[in-house]
Amino acid sequence: MEGSRIQRDGERLMADRLGAGFTMYWSLVDLAQVGAYAMPARIEVNLSTGLHDPDIELVVRVISGVPRCTELVITRREDGREVRPKDLAAIDLETMVEVVSARWLGEIEPDGGVGFGMGMVFDADWTRQARRAITKLRDGSRRPVTTAELQQVADVYNAHETGGLEAVMVAIRKSESTAARRIRDARKAGLIGERKR
Repeated sequence: MEGSRIQRDGERLMADRLGAGFTMYWSLVDLAQVGAYAMPARIEVNLSTGLHDPDIELVVRVISGVPRCTELVITRREDGREVRPKDLAAIDLETMVEVVSARWLGEIEPDGGVGFGMGMVFDADWTRQARRAITKLRDGSRRPVTTAELQQVADVYNAHETGGLEAVMVAIRKSESTAARRIRDARKAGLIGERKR
């Protein structure tokens, strides 16, 4: 990622060019434990999808034992088109983090070493197992919604006779499904009453 906007903090990273414009940078010197596994503490990804499409750069770091996206940069390529909303909509961040993390997930061996062989050759069974492990870790690490957040949802929803869902989506800056789930949770907590029809 020559000229990349993502800072490398002076680390010497190795590159893995996987074809189709997909390159990952990592260091096996700085490993982090991820459940019963280990992986590089930081992985950078560069994805160049097409001649005129913007480039995507992503950084995955292990934070509190869970791989998380800490940086995402979308850049117009020289002589390429501008960055558009469809470029943002096309990014499946959950899948990207899971795939990148699973690629370098290694089993911690009895002697304390880490075996990376299976992931490095893209063994299909190992890749599925690694992705399941990453998904389980990430799903189990979601921050619980606080009472204050549910109260905010209830206040916004109750302030609108109609269209409360859309107002909540805007207020909490979340998707329709997340806003609906939060409204349900606020209703279960007794913060939202049933509306008259």
